[in-house]
Amino acid sequence: MQRSPADGARRRLSTVGLRRLRAALSPGALALAVILGAGLALRTYGIDHGLPYVYNSDEVYHFTSRAIRMLGGDLNPHYFDNPSTLTYLIHFALRFGYGGAWPFGLQEALGELRADPSVAYLTGRSIATALCMLAVVSLFAIGKRLWGTAEGLAAAAILCFAFLPVAYSRLALTDAGVLLPVSVAIYGIVKVREDGRRRYFLLAGAGIGLAVGFKYTAGLLVVPFLVAAALRARRDRTAFAGAALGGLAAAVVFFATTPFFLVDLGDALAEVREQSGDANTPKAGQPAENRFSFYLGSLTWGLGLGAALAAAGGLLWEIRRDPVRALLLALLPVLLLVYLAGAERFFARWLLPAY
Repeated sequence: MQRSPADGARRRLSTVGLRRLRAALSPGALALAVILGAGLALRTYGIDHGLPYVYNSDEVYHFTSRAIRMLGGDLNPHYFDNPSTLTYLIHFALRFGYGGAWPFGLQEALGELRADPSVAYLTGRSIATALCMLAVVSLFAIGKRLWGTAEGLAAAAILCFAFLPVAYSRLALTDAGVLLPVSVAIYGIVKVREDGRRRYFLLAGAGIGLAVGFKYTAGLLVVPFLVAAALRARRDRTAFAGAALGGLAAAVVFFATTPFFLVDLGDALAEVREQSGDANTPKAGQPAENRFSFYLGSLTWGLGLGAALAAAGGLLWEIRRDPVRALLLALLPVLLLVYLAGAERFFARWLLPAY
């Protein structure tokens, strides 16, 4: 009996479906599911801590309060000490939850949240948790692609259970949110040098733009991106066009997530300069100590001593195996450490993009 083309198509779809099911049920995928389940439970237990009171001053002033204010109808945060990605994520989640649509304000919701902002802060904390869990998935996928399943699982587990990533994914702050775009950008950077296709320039650029949309210091990713593009250009001159395309992607994504930075450019630059100046003013109560030692020492408890030693060992192994890839992987942590150590004010969480 002759088979119809439809039968062949169904058979192919069935084969593809079985392959995907086998991949989903693979030991690596199941191990990742266990890691994600445990990590999510760790973060969501008591995530409403303190509410309706908020005791972290950065959580109070920087993002959620701005997102609440936007419910009045003005999408300009009028605030550029930090980029706006998280602020907009919280704002649109609240707007969706209260059933409103821009440009119409939600005066009743605004009044409710000003009286008791618990829902807003819980929304912001939940978004931070979701972003951190996505970063764990991203790190697994990237580790698997670049090295193998075991390496991907190890990286995912470390990020999922390390103290600082857990602690700051339970607060409505950008410190955990930046981990996802940083991991994507670094993967794109590695592939720019090793593969060179335009998609990786775009991926790296978009990742950089989104990372800067969470934290300005993530702009240091531009350095490894340019190094990767220059290395690629030694054997492929089209890499210059790719680098320009990646730069354009970074700018587009950043201004899409922080649009009023460009609209209020003068005010934005002034606030960034003021923020930079504040970082060079010692925080009351901070002891006088070597900042390099502080940040390196913070890895023993913020990331974990075992994880920090494993990362150092992995870097040494990568230097022997592929020194150029090792350079691209190490540039952001080294540059961020040097930059942060030059400031008078220091906090362990500022090093989180390097994790």
